Amino acid sequence: MNVVTLMGRLTRDPEIRYTNSNSPVCNISVATNKKYKTTAGEDREQVVYTDWVAFGKMAEAIAKHFHKGKVIVANGEVFQDQWEKDGKTMTRLKFYLHHYSFVPTDSPREKPSGQAASAPAAKAQEINDADIPF
Repeated sequence: MNVVTLMGRLTRDPEIRYTNSNSPVCNISVATNKKYKTTAGEDREQVVYTDWVAFGKMAEAIAKHFHKGKVIVANGEVFQDQWEKDGKTMTRLKFYLHHYSFVPTDSPREKPSGQAASAPAAKAQEINDADIPF
């Protein structure tokens, strides 16, 4: 079973591009914070950054309705991205976005001028291997 659900804030605006077959692909980065106390009673916070990829109409909706600082609930699956750099094979974990939800908030940093505060959640889409650009 390969299921991941995280809630966090976008660390930058969504980046949308199109494959050779003109299929939309959108990349987002999400920061998830965890607050905890050490055994000595000190308050600490850990931030985990995750990179997500959306395809098709979901990619276009993410690019249209989300922006840096917006809270998202992201659901999908983990995969290992692999590429060559300077003759070495590089890898990192990334996530395919299958579902997402808006999180209502009154925070001014989440309502840029001219953009709606929320919209309905998108439905899951099948990922066609031919549309994956890597």
